[in-house]
Amino acid sequence: MIQFFYYRSLYSQSASSLSVAKFSSYLLSRGYETKINLLSLEDYGVNMKAFANINDGDTIIYKVNYKDFDYGIELFRNIKETHKNIKLILAGPFAILNRDKIEPRYKFVDKILDIQLPETLDERFKVIGKPVQKDTVICGIDRELEASEKGAYINLESSTGCVNHCSFCHINLTKQKFSNKDMKEVVEEMYQLNKKLGKTYFIFNDSMFYKGVKDDERVIEFCNQIKEKKLKVYFYIYLAIQPQIPEHLLDMLVEAGLVRVFVGIESITGELQINNKKNVSEESADKFLKLLSSKGVSYHIGFMLFYPEITLKSVKVNVDYLHKVKKLFRIGILIEKMRILRFSPNSNILFNDDIRVDQVYNYHFEDKETEEVFNVVKEYFSHINERHFEQFLTGYNIAVTVIKKEGKEKQYKKYIENYNKMVDESNDFVHDVLLKIIKNKSYTKEMVFALKNLQSRLETYYSVFMNELKKNDEHIFKIVPLGKEDLNL
Repeated sequence: MIQFFYYRSLYSQSASSLSVAKFSSYLLSRGYETKINLLSLEDYGVNMKAFANINDGDTIIYKVNYKDFDYGIELFRNIKETHKNIKLILAGPFAILNRDKIEPRYKFVDKILDIQLPETLDERFKVIGKPVQKDTVICGIDRELEASEKGAYINLESSTGCVNHCSFCHINLTKQKFSNKDMKEVVEEMYQLNKKLGKTYFIFNDSMFYKGVKDDERVIEFCNQIKEKKLKVYFYIYLAIQPQIPEHLLDMLVEAGLVRVFVGIESITGELQINNKKNVSEESADKFLKLLSSKGVSYHIGFMLFYPEITLKSVKVNVDYLHKVKKLFRIGILIEKMRILRFSPNSNILFNDDIRVDQVYNYHFEDKETEEVFNVVKEYFSHINERHFEQFLTGYNIAVTVIKKEGKEKQYKKYIENYNKMVDESNDFVHDVLLKIIKNKSYTKEMVFALKNLQSRLETYYSVFMNELKKNDEHIFKIVPLGKEDLNL
């Protein structure tokens, strides 16, 4: 048996790791039995159940993420000690980028493999028998985890790799090749996932769904295929501000079921461009977000408030911008500084910590005041569960977007008004807090009490709304991602 283990890194999607799911299918086709297991950093009971499946002689493939490596690698060290003839293989971008550090330190690791390229592993995983039939394989991807999830949302992709070279992203550093999938196959996959698993909200994991004029025909084909199959679904894609998707193609996507877009703005001040190939002006960002809103499409933005070169003056400018676009409830943006990947242009600023393999946060800001403010901001928001805080508004927003698309605003008028009120209150509150911290480099007990009180109100409004939604429109309720580490069971 080959068993996959991983911790989830994004809570706003399904629990699927598409690279694991595709590699599991590849192994099944070569005669190997597989099992996919999700681990938890917060609930050891989940891990106990997963580890109960391990037998002597199994091969374990642990897909590593930078946030879970320190804990996970020690778990698997102990697994190898308590089971006979266990082989441990590490996979994932973190393991590949840090191979030279991991191999000499963790000698119990048998191999580090790039499972993104299964065709290069034929010699290691030779055919051992007839293909193993597994009910959860749909269109060449093993959907074992999603088959058990009760939510109607699921991850998929129409392309892999990326045509851009953002230095804060691992895709090009790991030399992952770019390739497009035939849009007929993509929509057929959506059709099968809808028919067999009841999935109605498709979250595309492509780095960019539209990359320029050469994708015009792909987008048109995608929309036409959805129309031909009479698929009544919703979907979420990643788009860039440059090149911007033409409005007529955006209209086609909206008609086909587009309800949400992720767009990487990152920063509206110039310091980020010193070592990063990404330049987004406030004007171009505003124009694109306004266009999305006019089409009834909600947006989720990528943004980095704290990075090595930023000054405190620019921090305030970016805080004001996040306030303007009403995204200051995204606490994760505020408390996580930019990751500096090994081999990226400014990785020379990282200082080595011999205790840990992961060094992505081992740097100081060039501006000492910025460093001080970041530490205070991080400490202040540690008094709440920032993921829950975000979920109460992000999940609410997804549901409201679909409610409006289905023309049910009157039925949920009170709840939409509550949502708008809580977004405004949260946005203004966090803005006020950040300005005080920037000015005073400190916070008070009263500010902490107010933050906790705000989260309590958000939870109440969210819970009341979601219960009402489940009672009246369960199909909308089921497309809202759980927003937690565990499976949506």
